[in-house]
Amino acid sequence: MSDSIDPITLLRETIISGKLDSVKLIQDKRELLFEKFEGGLKLPLDHPTAWKSSQPNQYLTLGQIWLYMCNLHLSNLDYMKRNREVGTTMVTMNDREPVKLYFSGQAQSADNIDEIARPSTVLKKSYLKSGKQVQSSAQVQEQMLKRREVKQEEKREKRDKKCIDFINECERKLSGKTNCLQAQGKSFLQVLQLGYTLTGRAEKAKEVQERIKQRMEQIASQNARYSSLSGANRALLGVSQIVDVDVGLLHSNKNQKRRSLLEEIQRMPKAQDPRTMEPYQRGPVRPIIIVPASFSPGSISLTYAKSFLQNGEYDLKQAAVSVTAPVIISRKINDETQEFEIHDSVTTFTDTQWKRIVAVFVNGQEWQFKDWADKLGGAKRYVELFLRVRGYFLHFADQAPPEQIGKWNIKLLPLQRNKRHQDVTVYNELWSDLEAFLHREKFKAPDLSF
Repeated sequence: MSDSIDPITLLRETIISGKLDSVKLIQDKRELLFEKFEGGLKLPLDHPTAWKSSQPNQYLTLGQIWLYMCNLHLSNLDYMKRNREVGTTMVTMNDREPVKLYFSGQAQSADNIDEIARPSTVLKKSYLKSGKQVQSSAQVQEQMLKRREVKQEEKREKRDKKCIDFINECERKLSGKTNCLQAQGKSFLQVLQLGYTLTGRAEKAKEVQERIKQRMEQIASQNARYSSLSGANRALLGVSQIVDVDVGLLHSNKNQKRRSLLEEIQRMPKAQDPRTMEPYQRGPVRPIIIVPASFSPGSISLTYAKSFLQNGEYDLKQAAVSVTAPVIISRKINDETQEFEIHDSVTTFTDTQWKRIVAVFVNGQEWQFKDWADKLGGAKRYVELFLRVRGYFLHFADQAPPEQIGKWNIKLLPLQRNKRHQDVTVYNELWSDLEAFLHREKFKAPDLSF
């Protein structure tokens, strides 16, 4: 039999078993005698229980609950007189109904019981029978409040840690202070102008205004030149100029919002199992990234795709690992988890899979695209291809890219051969660029069939 006594459990079991009359008050010692125990068991009348009062930071005592349950039949005035005689405080009106329901057995649980503070109210039978003086009511109350404060602090720390973990999950990994200032394709000149204006620096604000005007003229000029060209002549603008222009906005109506490439893919119908007519894939439709089927040091293949594209780690130790397509990775985009499929071959692709391709890692050789001929209209339409999908060339920085790469609209991603801690910088640059591409309108050309 347990040596511990919980005042709430003891009193409730005594009342439910119909033995409330066996509990006697020893007025001069301010104790309650529970005669059902062999030799009797005395508990302090003023010992706090874990029952939270409606009064702030207050708990009902054993004597308060016992006296109220003994006098349910009395009027409020007579109940008040009885409390004066015993020397206890009345149970408040707000507390009476919950106390009555729980201790009479009509309710199996009660929200008023503070499970955090409950251990502080437990007494030991052996200690009580020894005649030793137990802690005073004030000491027990203080322990209960301290225990509650500690638990609340632990909850706050867990909540704060959860918030910090969420922020860290959403933030880009940074390897240096320079990365903090990178925001590809975005200009904060208007924010800077507002800051100068609010701090009364009119001349600085005017200078920024001139820079904003010049920037707007540059964008307008780029848009006009791009719209006037077609086909291979668009390549004359140069990669850097095209990258900074949102191709979708060049042909868009200002009063009509166009869907981005990512939105178009997410709205595609999912492939269904013909037997059950259930989708093969759960969750949103996945965009597809193509990597080379062959591997050379510094490049990427299916084997290294997950470690680099998911974790920002170019792990050469995985060379012996066998991987089959598709490899699935996930990425937080607009506060939502978006999955991607990684493939190294398009030979068995359906029309829907072709339309889901958003990026290609190239090895610099034209034979990589031998299976793309039908989708390119039977010609080498690499200018249109790399406007429709984003092209990347991953390589070691001390290796010169193939000559063919310079003719294509490809983003170079140079890795440091012996500095793996800098992989995350390239990883951030890649995803910043790809996310910007996904938020643009899909490039459409009559010569491309996907």
